[in-house]
Amino acid sequence: MVWCDADGGLMPNTYKWLADDIGASLVESGGVTKDGRPKCHVYIKLDRSTPDFQIEALNKALAKKIDQLNGFKGADPSKCHRASLLRVPGTINHKHRDECPMGCYDGHEGVTA
Repeated sequence: MVWCDADGGLMPNTYKWLADDIGASLVESGGVTKDGRPKCHVYIKLDRSTPDFQIEALNKALAKKIDQLNGFKGADPSKCHRASLLRVPGTINHKHRDECPMGCYDGHEGVTA
């Protein structure tokens, strides 16, 4: 599994590339950006066992590609380390005053629980 914390939000072209072109899973991570884009985590399932140092390199490459497509820095490079954990669907984000359940993006239909 390759992952990226894209809490800077995703531009439509970046979303399309991730969801439609490479089949990434997008998970709402809680909150929205200042301009209203949902913050999210990106997951890409690999088709083979991959050494952890390569996973870390792929995570960094994914973050760089997201920033390149977005045209701004929106991916958090500190979450590229192999020991980093991101929220998964069905868990609760307790950082905010109101509990915020994490949902998955379902194509272009928005977020589902």
